[in-house]
Amino acid sequence: YGYTANQLATALSREVGDTVPYERVRNWVRRGKITPVDADDDGTQRYSLNDALTLYNATPSRTARTA
Repeated sequence: YGYTANQLATALSREVGDTVPYERVRNWVRRGKITPVDADDDGTQRYSLNDALTLYNATPSRTARTA
Protein backbone atom coordinates (compact mmCIF):
# COMPACT_ATOMS: atom_id res chain seq x y z
CA TYR A 1 0.00 0.00 0.00
CA GLY A 2 1.29 3.44 -0.90
CA TYR A 3 0.56 6.78 0.69
CA THR A 4 0.08 10.17 -0.91
CA ALA A 5 2.71 12.68 0.27
CA ASN A 6 0.22 14.19 2.71
CA GLN A 7 -0.83 10.79 4.07
CA LEU A 8 2.82 9.79 4.28
CA ALA A 9 3.68 12.76 6.50
CA THR A 10 0.86 11.77 8.87
CA ALA A 11 1.75 8.05 8.87
CA LEU A 12 5.44 8.78 9.35
CA SER A 13 4.70 11.16 12.23
CA ARG A 14 2.66 8.45 13.95
CA GLU A 15 5.32 5.81 13.33
CA VAL A 16 8.26 7.83 14.72
CA GLY A 17 6.37 9.68 17.46
CA ASP A 18 7.50 13.07 16.18
CA THR A 19 5.95 15.65 13.86
CA VAL A 20 7.15 15.22 10.29
CA PRO A 21 5.88 18.21 8.31
CA TYR A 22 4.25 17.67 4.94
CA GLU A 23 6.79 20.12 3.49
CA ARG A 24 9.65 17.81 4.47
CA VAL A 25 8.05 14.90 2.61
CA ARG A 26 7.40 17.13 -0.42
CA ASN A 27 11.06 18.18 -0.37
CA TRP A 28 12.15 14.53 -0.33
CA VAL A 29 9.89 13.88 -3.32
CA ARG A 30 11.07 16.96 -5.21
CA ARG A 31 14.73 16.08 -4.60
CA GLY A 32 14.21 12.47 -5.66
CA LYS A 33 15.09 11.07 -2.24
CA ILE A 34 11.93 8.95 -2.29
CA THR A 35 10.25 7.76 -5.44
CA PRO A 36 6.68 6.67 -6.10
CA VAL A 37 5.81 3.01 -5.70
CA ASP A 38 2.39 3.37 -7.32
CA ALA A 39 -0.14 5.88 -8.61
CA ASP A 40 -3.91 6.20 -8.35
CA ASP A 41 -6.14 6.10 -11.41
CA ASP A 42 -6.12 9.91 -11.36
CA GLY A 43 -2.30 9.95 -11.43
CA THR A 44 -1.72 10.80 -7.76
CA GLN A 45 1.69 9.41 -6.80
CA ARG A 46 1.94 7.06 -3.82
CA TYR A 47 5.02 6.46 -1.69
CA SER A 48 6.32 3.74 0.62
CA LEU A 49 6.27 4.26 4.38
CA ASN A 50 9.32 1.98 4.64
CA ASP A 51 11.26 4.20 2.21
CA ALA A 52 10.28 7.27 4.23
CA LEU A 53 11.28 5.61 7.52
CA THR A 54 14.67 4.67 6.08
CA LEU A 55 15.23 8.23 4.91
CA TYR A 56 13.99 9.74 8.18
CA ASN A 57 16.31 7.53 10.22
CA ALA A 58 19.27 8.28 7.92
CA THR A 59 18.92 12.03 8.48
CA PRO A 60 22.02 13.11 10.47
CA SER A 61 20.04 14.88 13.21
CA ARG A 62 17.97 11.72 13.69
CA THR A 63 21.08 9.53 13.79
CA ALA A 64 22.63 11.78 16.43
CA ARG A 65 19.50 11.56 18.59
CA THR A 66 19.33 7.78 18.44
CA ALA A 67 23.07 7.11 18.76
